[in-house]
Amino acid sequence: MTVKYKRKNYLVNKSFQFRFIIKVFFSVFIMIGLLATGILYVNTQSLKISGKTAEVGARSFLQQHKIVTEPGEIIKNTRQNLTSNIIIIFLLTVVITAVMVGVIFLIFTHRIAGPVYRVQQTIIKFGAGNLASRVVLREKDEMQDIADAFNKTAVTICSDISQIKTILNRVRENPSAGHGQSDLNAAISILDKYTVADN
Repeated sequence: MTVKYKRKNYLVNKSFQFRFIIKVFFSVFIMIGLLATGILYVNTQSLKISGKTAEVGARSFLQQHKIVTEPGEIIKNTRQNLTSNIIIIFLLTVVITAVMVGVIFLIFTHRIAGPVYRVQQTIIKFGAGNLASRVVLREKDEMQDIADAFNKTAVTICSDISQIKTILNRVRENPSAGHGQSDLNAAISILDKYTVADN
């Protein structure tokens, strides 16, 4: 059964949602870290190689134009600036990705934790005797099949209890009508389909 409503609290089952988000976040963070470290390593190696090539070309250029500055120092400064820029970009990418992953998984876990919480609360109410309790989920929530199975089971149980109540009331109201034994047998046949675990 689906009903359109909006849940205002995205943290329905905080411990479940935070554990799930932390596990996924940690996994994604490790993958991003390994990827970024690989990219950083490749770029710094490229900078070293291109720096050596540039130093040779720069030395020739500086000598031709009679410039006093040492080419190694220019290349070194350029390499340091590029490396620090790459590290800043890497850190910003990690932070932005981490925030995005966190928000996405908060929304995702909300679609799981909310239905789990709702099913749990409905089962508790049903077990306490509120047989009219049904699981109501939003259209896009997970666990629709579980909610439908519970609701069908609840309808069957309610119908059986209603039939048994009707039979027992009829017997109680008119015990001498002569239908008492057949009514009790009808009630017992309804109850026989249920299995009760032996203690």
